[in-house]
Amino acid sequence: MEIERSVDGAFCWAEGGVPDVSVAKAFYSAVLGWSFDDVPLPDGGVYPMAKVDGRTVGAVFKLDPSHAPPGAPPMPPSWSLYVQVSDVDATAKRVVELGGTIIVPAMDVMEEGRMVVFSDPTGAVLSAWQPKRHAGFGRLNDHGAPCWFELMTTNLDVAQSFYERLFQWKKERSKNTDFEYIEFTPATAEMTAGGMMQMDASFGAMPSHWMIYYTVANIEAAVAAVTANQGNVMVPPTPIPRVGTFSVVQDPGGATFSVIQLNGM
Repeated sequence: MEIERSVDGAFCWAEGGVPDVSVAKAFYSAVLGWSFDDVPLPDGGVYPMAKVDGRTVGAVFKLDPSHAPPGAPPMPPSWSLYVQVSDVDATAKRVVELGGTIIVPAMDVMEEGRMVVFSDPTGAVLSAWQPKRHAGFGRLNDHGAPCWFELMTTNLDVAQSFYERLFQWKKERSKNTDFEYIEFTPATAEMTAGGMMQMDASFGAMPSHWMIYYTVANIEAAVAAVTANQGNVMVPPTPIPRVGTFSVVQDPGGATFSVIQLNGM
C-alpha cells in the first residue's frame, strides 16, 4: 500500500550500510525488485534511495570508517531503523532519562530532517527521525516493501518499559505465538508496527538488536535469489502460524534482514 507520511511512533525509514554500493544494488534489485534513485550529496557522493513502483522503501549507503563516533569501532554492515518523532531533541533527552545511551547526538541532515542515534538499556541500537523534506517510506506491505520491525532483546521487561515510555507505544501479547511475543502500535495509529521478544539460550551471545522484514511474493524464489547473488541464508524459510513464512538472510556485505511471504500473497 502507498503512504504519504508516517505517524509519530511508527517506523518511517531504513537504510543499509554496505561496503560496496554497486554490489548491494545488484543484490537488492534481484531479491526485492528494487530500482534506485541516486540522490546527490553536498560532498559529491550520492545516497541511493530504493524504490518499488516509484515509491521509496529504503536506501543503501557506503560505510565510511571515518564516520564512527570518537572511540567507537567502525560500524559493521547492517540495517539502521528509524522511528518518526515530532521533536528529536526532546526524544534524545528522554532516552537518557530512561536509561538509554546516545550514540550520535541530535543533528540536522541537510534540509531533509533531524536525527539521533541511541541504544536502549539492553543495547539495541535505533534512530529517531524528525521529518522535514524527507517523510520516509512511501510504500508498505507490498513485494519489496517493509512490513514488520522486530526487537530481539536480552531483557524483554526492560525493553518494553523503555519503548512504551519513550514512544508511547500501545502493546499487547501476540495471539500468534506460543511464547511471549509483544506487539506494539503507535499511540495515534490502529495498524501494528512491530514486535519484540526475549532471546533465549539458543541465541548464544548475540546482543539485543532490531530487525527489518521486507515483504516478498514468493519466499522460495526470494531465498533462491539471495544465494544466487552471493548472499547467505541464516534461517531457512520457516512458517509462522496464521502469519506467513519468513527467512533471515544476509546481503553480500554482511547486513542481515528478513524476508517474509505473508499469508494470502
